[in-house]
Amino acid sequence: MRELHKFTDERHANLLADVLKSRSMPAEVAQEENAWVVWVLSDDHRDKAREVLAEFQQNPDAPEFKTAASTLKQQQLDARAEEKKTRKLQVRIQDRWSGVWWKSYPATMVLIGISVLVVLLCTDWQSMGKGQSMIPPTCNNELSRLRNALFIQPPSFSGLTQSGDQARFGSPSLLSILQSGQIWRFITPIFLHFSVLHILFNMMWLRNLGRGI
Repeated sequence: MRELHKFTDERHANLLADVLKSRSMPAEVAQEENAWVVWVLSDDHRDKAREVLAEFQQNPDAPEFKTAASTLKQQQLDARAEEKKTRKLQVRIQDRWSGVWWKSYPATMVLIGISVLVVLLCTDWQSMGKGQSMIPPTCNNELSRLRNALFIQPPSFSGLTQSGDQARFGSPSLLSILQSGQIWRFITPIFLHFSVLHILFNMMWLRNLGRGI
């Protein structure tokens, strides 16, 4: 670090330091009694800094020096704003990886929530436990409008049995689905689960895999 010049005017000292910085020559201003000393931080810049000093002493109030100082201050403000933005991003990432999983992975939580809600709304709870299966069925309410709206194609109802109307599905027709405008049917079958084990294991996999994305 080399002393470049002493000023009796603090404003001129700071202005020269800003001009040097704007030209990629790091500099500092230090007060010594009634003077302000401009220091050049690198010996490699000493000769070039002296040339700038000579120009500066001829007309310290030249527009080019004021412009250089203004540009430097704006660059410093931009750098601080970018640094602040980066710190916030780092904090968010840390919170994501260290927080509870349902807060860290909201998209996964939404998918699980929708799947559970569909099961609750589309299951015939009155018939629960009446069948022979040891695994309770879910999404088995064939008259549920929500359930039938989630299949890849709408059902047609035919016949009457002891349990009521039966939903029948033909072969999925891509063209008919596109023509009807019911594009959601290509996605919504993922929310249908037809047994307790089905949704239990799917949600476990979704939770584990969703945390890795």
